[in-house]
Amino acid sequence: EAVRWPDRATELCVPTWMLRRWDAQFGKQATTAMGQAFLQVPETYIRVPEGVEPPPNVEPTEVRGAYRVADGGDPSGFRIQDIGSQSIVPLLQLEPGQSFLDIAAAPGGKFLQAMETPNLRGIACDGSLKRLREIEAEACVVADATRPLPFSQKFDRILVDAPCSGTGTIGRNPEIRWRAQPGDLARHHERQVKMLAETLKSLAPGGLLVYSTCSLEIEENEDVIKRVMNDFSGRMKLQHTTRRTPGTDSGDGFYAAVLRSISGREEPAMVEILPSGLAADFGNLARDIERVSVPGVSTLHLDVMDGHFVPNISFGPPVIQSIRKLTKLKLDCHLMVERPDLIVPAVADAGANSISV
Repeated sequence: EAVRWPDRATELCVPTWMLRRWDAQFGKQATTAMGQAFLQVPETYIRVPEGVEPPPNVEPTEVRGAYRVADGGDPSGFRIQDIGSQSIVPLLQLEPGQSFLDIAAAPGGKFLQAMETPNLRGIACDGSLKRLREIEAEACVVADATRPLPFSQKFDRILVDAPCSGTGTIGRNPEIRWRAQPGDLARHHERQVKMLAETLKSLAPGGLLVYSTCSLEIEENEDVIKRVMNDFSGRMKLQHTTRRTPGTDSGDGFYAAVLRSISGREEPAMVEILPSGLAADFGNLARDIERVSVPGVSTLHLDVMDGHFVPNISFGPPVIQSIRKLTKLKLDCHLMVERPDLIVPAVADAGANSISV
């Protein structure tokens, strides 16, 4: 006998406030299908790079390289990555030899997928050193993308897979149903706007940037793009947007917007000068910092050493904190220590704008 649920919210196991939002955005029929999809066991998808033989009992999908693991399939030896996640990287239209920046790269699935492109010059950037260390990347940079990024070069392709509410992944992460609150969306929106606005400054003329989230919410998707496009009016073109909706599309829910820089003639490459703190007289820091604070200098480079990894001829968080009080220049801190993960929080709190290892 069919169960008689007291209301749709209970039947679909979705908070009332969330159900009402989705009904208004997607319509009741699509919302019901989405809620029912979230109650099913998620299917497993793996990433199979070009030229690699897929394992037995997997099925190809509409996303090239994404295979669904069928009954009896063994994904061992292949990276598990949802089809929704795998659908984002092709939007970048990557070509061999291009420069590529992945913002908020951890846990690394999309970055590794992008690096399947031959001779791609990729950099994985994230605010967490611990999470970056889990990515098999030759070039990693720790940086808070809501603040000015530490790159002087421009990138041909950029992916901003922004941290979000994750409501498109409720089927895989059911706790989000109850963890997410209406007030969270405005907070996520502000952070996402800052990340996208700062990152667009690193996009080369004619380059492509893909902004994506695994959220279903307008505040984190369309509203972010609308606000940033208004701020960059005349400099960026919104080429197209796409959405994957659970219950209609397979896999997790995703939103993506493809932006192209339409800036005019590219300016000649500039060499950025980063004065090093190693040359400073610690007894006259204020004087030496003032001497290097000249037009064309925006960043001060500081090496942090521990006497184990390399000889300790530099300084740590206390001196960084003192320097932070003396200048408005960005502080780029290079950690030449055995356990950088133990010192990153202290260096960041001391005032570092970017941290590399």
